Order: sequence, then C-alpha cells, then structure tokens
Amino acid sequence: MEKFVCFLMCVAAFISAGSALKCYTCESEKLDGCIKSSSLKDVPCGAPSTGFQSVCVYKVIHDSAKKSDKVHSGCELIASSAPLNKDSIADCKTPAPGMEIKECRVCNQDLCNSSSVLGASMISFLCLPLMYLMSKFVLS
Repeated sequence: MEKFVCFLMCVAAFISAGSALKCYTCESEKLDGCIKSSSLKDVPCGAPSTGFQSVCVYKVIHDSAKKSDKVHSGCELIASSAPLNKDSIADCKTPAPGMEIKECRVCNQDLCNSSSVLGASMISFLCLPLMYLMSKFVLS
C-alpha cells in the first residue's frame, strides 16, 4: 500500500510540474543582455495560489540617477481577474522614484518573454540586401 501511495504522489508531482508556465529568466545591465541567443534560462513558474495566475514578464527600466538601463525577465503573479497587460504589474504601473519604464510586456504562454532586440536585429539583417542594391545602383 505504501508503494502505491508513493507512486500516486510521484505521478501527481509530474502532472502539476508539467502544467506550470515556463518563462525565460534573466537580469542584465545591458539592453542586449537578455536576447534569445545568449544563455537564457527557462524556469517553471510554479503553481499559483488560489485567485492568482502566473505570467511571464519582460521589463526594461531606466535608472535616471545612474543613467543606465536594467533588463529583467521572469515569472510574476497577478490576480486571476487582472488584465494581461503592464497595468497588472505593480512596478510597471507605478515605477519607483527615479525609474522610468521603457518597456513592460506581460504574457501567459510558455517562453513568451524573450527580448525584442532579436526582432530588431532580424529586421536589420533583412535590410542588408536592400542597402547593397541601393549602394550599387543609386550611388554609382
């Protein structure tokens, strides 16, 4: 009987861990410090308490005093009834004095909180052929 109970507990642990939201987690003092190609870690957020939901966040915060940016991505808890936007995240809605929120994204799908820097890099890469053609035909 003890083996059967132990087996059920193990199955229950795997089922609950399998359904947990997974988010990228990263802290960086550089804007490109949390791009997908770097060594991001993905972590399960864990089971939220009753009345709450786990979400993934990606924040870029500017510190006016230090004149620097900080990037944070990870898991956070919001109320189950809260809208899925930056107003649900306390420090995005009301930043600390001297802090300015440059970007704050909230999402609830696995690994949805990667950096948008990668998207900008891709656009730049796709513009290279256009630049080459312009230099060939317009500047010659």
